[in-house]
Amino acid sequence: MATPKRTTNQSTTKTRRKPTKTTPVDVNAMLEEQLSSQPIGKALSAIDILYKELDDMQMRLDILISRIKILKNRTSALRAGELITLNTIMSALNGKSKGLTGLKALKSKTDNAIEQDDGKVEWTKLKLLEETTINDVLLASETVVSIENKAAASLVEQGVAEVIEAPTKNAKEEQTQ
Repeated sequence: MATPKRTTNQSTTKTRRKPTKTTPVDVNAMLEEQLSSQPIGKALSAIDILYKELDDMQMRLDILISRIKILKNRTSALRAGELITLNTIMSALNGKSKGLTGLKALKSKTDNAIEQDDGKVEWTKLKLLEETTINDVLLASETVVSIENKAAASLVEQGVAEVIEAPTKNAKEEQTQ
């Protein structure tokens, strides 16, 4: 006679892998250190390449955070009136350069000039006669722009623009008067 089949209630053991302990990498600090001597355009391109090449989601998020930080710094510098291009060195943008060099020196000169004028900024409305680049922005002919008096005078002298409206004071000053 056949013997009955034995059944056991033992489960198979599963091997458990211990997760490897990785030291957290501060991607933001590493990128800031490596890219501080590079132009903004080159730094942003490098960040885009890194983002495309990496598969680790945490590192990709850190790279995006670094990119946003660079763009925020660039935007705030542009709003403050600094002359920022894609060739501007990252350390000048971050404000970590020692002493007044490059953009910081230019900004301090313009700040001193503005303080001497007691905050009076006058604008001139111009009509461009030919295609022109103003503050790294390419403008088509027949475009109407409002520009600070000194810059407007130089454009008129070059024959690139004509005056439409006489100089006006800053809008805040007009409201108080």
